[in-house]
Amino acid sequence: MSLSFVSAVHHPAMLPSELARDLSIDQSVLSKILNRYYQISGGHRPRTLPPEVVAHIREVRRLVETGEATSMPQAVEMVLGTYVAPIPPASAREVMQSMAAVQTRLDEALTRLERIETTLIGIEAYVERSRAQRAARMTTDGTDAAS
Repeated sequence: MSLSFVSAVHHPAMLPSELARDLSIDQSVLSKILNRYYQISGGHRPRTLPPEVVAHIREVRRLVETGEATSMPQAVEMVLGTYVAPIPPASAREVMQSMAAVQTRLDEALTRLERIETTLIGIEAYVERSRAQRAARMTTDGTDAAS
């Protein structure tokens, strides 16, 4: 037996007015909930609510009634899996401090890399001078030997 069949048995397709009456809420309130639901889910709002939407709206109502959600929009987001709980101020401060520490370490690493780059440029210049001096000596030594 499929899950959609079980949902259809427990939550048959309904008109929004029937669901509002069943949940003891005003039709305008249900309309707002459904608008939010379909806005978040990206679907279109049909005339008759499918069983899975009926089940979701019942869950929205339950979340608000039990206090698990503080508002209908929050409950809709929770049911659809799009709810993101706010970060407590203490956690936000901790995250910001950690980010500042990481930025400091990155700045220090960049400074070290710049010093390394400067040192490498100096070594490269030294090697080039040494090669030029060696080439000049070999030319001088070769010219003197040929004369």
